[in-house]
Amino acid sequence: MPLVGGALLLHLILVTMNLAILIISTFLFVNPVCNSDIAVAAESLQRFVIYDPEYVKIPYPNGDVSPSRGVCTDVVIRTLRKIGVDLQVEVYNHRKSKGLKTDTNIDHRRVPNMCAYFTDSPDWEIVNEAQPGDIIWWITPNNKNHVGVVTLNGKVMHNYGTGQRANVYPNAFHIHKIYRYKCAVK
Repeated sequence: MPLVGGALLLHLILVTMNLAILIISTFLFVNPVCNSDIAVAAESLQRFVIYDPEYVKIPYPNGDVSPSRGVCTDVVIRTLRKIGVDLQVEVYNHRKSKGLKTDTNIDHRRVPNMCAYFTDSPDWEIVNEAQPGDIIWWITPNNKNHVGVVTLNGKVMHNYGTGQRANVYPNAFHIHKIYRYKCAVK
């Protein structure tokens, strides 16, 4: 039986309210476009990158080691720069605000420093399940810190001594923490 009169009006109001709730919740709580942008940014990184942990003097801000060299943290740094987040600046400011010694050449390239920033920043949250765009902080079997970025297919872009590649899933090593960028913040 077709809706008429008051029933039609009530139906339209309910449909409109449901649509409004969906739109508002999408903008307030989840911004999947931003998280997928992070995942795509990780996938777009140069593939041939030699693992090289050498200390290198670099410009500040937006400094980087040679694009053909890097470590696991450089994967995260380069990925986030593609969406407008400069971890060199963010980690420097975080350490300075805590009264810690700072070095703009290396601080952001150390997993504990980077992850201390993620933990304290209102722009990031710690989550329990990894999804594309998240940053994974692992503790490897030899008890080393390691990080990577979850790509769209669920594999993690990282550099574990054999070059930069997305060849493992989040559970490849012991997961210490998973960080998710609160895209709606910026």
